[in-house]
Amino acid sequence: MLNIFNFRANLHTKLVVIISLLFMAVWYMKSPFGSYWINAGDAWVDGAVLTSVENAKRIGWQETQFFPIRGVADTIGTVSLTPERGYAYVYTHWPSGYEWIAFALDYIGVDSLSSHRIVMLFLSTSGLILWAAVWRRYSDYKVGAYFFGIGGISYWFLSWSTTLGYWVPYVTLLSGAQLYLWFVSGRWATSRFVWSWILLLVTSLLSLQLLPWSFVVLGGLVCFHRINISWRQFSLLMTAPVLGIGSLFTRIYLLSNQHGLNEISSRVAERTDWLNYLTSANYYGLLLIRIEYYLGIGITLLIIYHVVNLSATQKYTQISDFDFLWIITSLGGIVWWFLFPQQHAEHPATIVLFALAQTALWAKLLSGNLNLTLIGSKINGFVVAVFVGGLVMRVSVGYFNKIVPIPNELSKQLVSGVCATDGMMMPAIQSLVGVPCPHVGSKRFGGDNISWEIDNCDGKVKSGSFIHFDYIPRVNLPVLDDLYIMYRRWRNPGNNNMYLSSIKQDYYIAGQPNADVVWKDGPVSVYHPVNYCVSGPTDPW
Repeated sequence: MLNIFNFRANLHTKLVVIISLLFMAVWYMKSPFGSYWINAGDAWVDGAVLTSVENAKRIGWQETQFFPIRGVADTIGTVSLTPERGYAYVYTHWPSGYEWIAFALDYIGVDSLSSHRIVMLFLSTSGLILWAAVWRRYSDYKVGAYFFGIGGISYWFLSWSTTLGYWVPYVTLLSGAQLYLWFVSGRWATSRFVWSWILLLVTSLLSLQLLPWSFVVLGGLVCFHRINISWRQFSLLMTAPVLGIGSLFTRIYLLSNQHGLNEISSRVAERTDWLNYLTSANYYGLLLIRIEYYLGIGITLLIIYHVVNLSATQKYTQISDFDFLWIITSLGGIVWWFLFPQQHAEHPATIVLFALAQTALWAKLLSGNLNLTLIGSKINGFVVAVFVGGLVMRVSVGYFNKIVPIPNELSKQLVSGVCATDGMMMPAIQSLVGVPCPHVGSKRFGGDNISWEIDNCDGKVKSGSFIHFDYIPRVNLPVLDDLYIMYRRWRNPGNNNMYLSSIKQDYYIAGQPNADVVWKDGPVSVYHPVNYCVSGPTDPW
């Protein structure tokens, strides 16, 4: 293990790391490690990955040009090349590397959700250690220890560190490895150049979000002469992600010719939508709220203060390596928000790269290395205490997060043909029950072929289970959760029953038999039997 904390230095450093590890261990043990989560982690990605692994076993990667299949599919004939058609489709909108790794893990016997998550937690923690090592190198051991301690028990890390996708495990590990490799002192020998090229290639096969960060950080190091490589060498390194993304587009074209490229261009246009987002005050309000929510109350003011302090007291030539690293990684962390604002608005986990940089700022403050020189000495201690209080409050709220699981009991229920659920949880349910779960009324997931109106059905009447989720946003503390639900009821008097008690009361459908609740816990409900009309040429069952 990297010697990043210098345990022989003092007791203070040891305690910071040990206490954070204890808190992390308790949190992971109390969380439903083997179950999908509704308000923590990413049940959509976890379910989709496990389902795509099973599809690859049945169909084979070569049939889809090594792209994963979303939805449950038994044969290649039931798979659509676009999400807009069919109940199982080829997912071409993101590099497939993390799916390949999940398949490889399954192949060697790491096949359960829990075992996959243990591997992801190992990758996430390894990445956090690499980041801590870099911050320690350009400050001291206390900053490295505090960085690891704060990061490990922060809401953003605890929530996404075990997901099977790319939010924390691969993003944190690869970015940490890049920083550690690029910031090692000394000249750039051939071996370091080759390893950097390989890292950038691997990054392009695992995460699009990390590529702009890598470009900004490495480009900044070259531009401001922090590392000894030329622009020619930088351009040569950039051939690695060009090759990786190029292979992605090549496989898309081989899979569906021009149609696949047209689909990608339409998705890029949807994910950017610059005119609507970058000119909207609501979007910038969302950014501010999200930064405060995930990174700590008061972090925005601390960032502003630090920028003003650097501008007022230092010339560029005098800026420390720590501050340069903080600036360049912070800029790299936000570039995705402006390149793909619609995607960032939908996926708060894209805050992780920015969170890693700001965690270092918190670490520098708590370790006593961040001097608030612009504030008078009489109130300096008070201001520091306010900032620390904001961080402690946010970390505490995240740590006591009340997780709502989708229990594995659901997989024991018989789903005889038809199941339907909210689109957000669809992949997780498909993975649990092993059958297609179209979202009723959603064209993207094929629900336009399904109707609850069985009178005068012009197709086939199917009988099965209706799996429903009542997704209630949480404020992560049990008492506050109750108050929040009361507030929601007051604001929505027409829907007082937040946790469905019967399908007749809240989801009455003409012509349906009496549907009994087969199993229920919190916001998860399963009703059986429920009849559906499946019309049109596509019948996933």
